[in-house]
Amino acid sequence: MSLYDRDYSRSKEFENTRSSELSIFIKQTYQLFAASLLAATVGAYVGIFALASFFIQSQVTFWILFAVEIGLLFALQWKKREAPLNLVLLFGFTFCSGLTLTPLLISVLALPAGGIIIAQAFALTTVAFAGLSVFAMNTKKDFTVMGKA
Repeated sequence: MSLYDRDYSRSKEFENTRSSELSIFIKQTYQLFAASLLAATVGAYVGIFALASFFIQSQVTFWILFAVEIGLLFALQWKKREAPLNLVLLFGFTFCSGLTLTPLLISVLALPAGGIIIAQAFALTTVAFAGLSVFAMNTKKDFTVMGKA
């Protein structure tokens, strides 16, 4: 194949294949992201309703969970290529992240409009994430330069 061999039909076919592979990759990424958010939500729920007394009595519980969270993050980086273990570590990390949010959530829920504050933060984050995702997937602009220093 020479430098000036321009087979445009083949490159178009490659582009369509690449586009479908990219679509599958994005779909799988969003599925993992949603499952991770669910694990963090379950962690926060367990923290508020089952472990709140441990967090209120002592800050040691928070620091132990924080150390476990950092340890899981390093383990996840170390084992990122091992297929079943990396997902277990990911969901363990996000669950632990939800648990470490417990003291913050307890203090916000103690405010007069605490539940509304948390609901508004969740709704605003969801709308912003969904809107930016739709924009990024539908725009023709190349965002790859944004990741480079």
